[in-house]
Amino acid sequence: MDIHKPKPWHGGRELLKEIGTIVIGVLVAIAFEQAVEWLHWRHKLADADAAVRFELHDDDLPQAYARIVVRGCLETRLDALTAALAADQPRESLGPLLRGYNPPFRTWDTNAWQVMVSSDVLTRLTAEEALHRSQAYNAVPALGAINVRERQDTTDLGALDPRPGALTAAERDRVVLALRRLRIDNLQMFFASATLLHAGEDLGVTLTEKDKARVISELRPTWGACLVDPQIKSPSLNSQAPLA
Repeated sequence: MDIHKPKPWHGGRELLKEIGTIVIGVLVAIAFEQAVEWLHWRHKLADADAAVRFELHDDDLPQAYARIVVRGCLETRLDALTAALAADQPRESLGPLLRGYNPPFRTWDTNAWQVMVSSDVLTRLTAEEALHRSQAYNAVPALGAINVRERQDTTDLGALDPRPGALTAAERDRVVLALRRLRIDNLQMFFASATLLHAGEDLGVTLTEKDKARVISELRPTWGACLVDPQIKSPSLNSQAPLA
């Protein structure tokens, strides 16, 4: 059996050619691997963006729009409660009115955003691109905190002694303070909701007229004809309106 001996190198040019072939092969392999990784990352980013847009469009933005259109209803009821308190109505008639004040209480979700943050999809974005995606969710924690505080203020509003008779001075002071806090809560929910809607639009997530009509139809049985879409100009994302 013939044994083929290795061929000797024939000069430096052939050696460089062999080395060049190896280097090019390695570079091609690395480039291919990076291309596959990039495509995989783009797919993950697209999925994460889709989840964020779905959460905003189907959950947080409709809730924000609801708070905007119901603001006038809540103000009207707070005015009526203030007038009833000023008229020195006894607790047996004032109590049900106070307990009947029931602003919407919702969960303000950030699940899709938290998944995006905890994954590696943001690592390849520029700071500007990552910030652009975060803008909508900057208002969501504030909305949740204000809504929780509003629920507590609503509870304080209706916490009267059930026995008949006139309110005590301490009860009157507590009701006056609760009403004042609830007006602030309602205003802050309005501004934070408008900020969220504007941020959603900046991200390309908007509520259509059909979406808005559906929200209003769901609210109508509870709030009646007082619902109004003020068609406000959404505040700037840098608005100084108090959110907490």
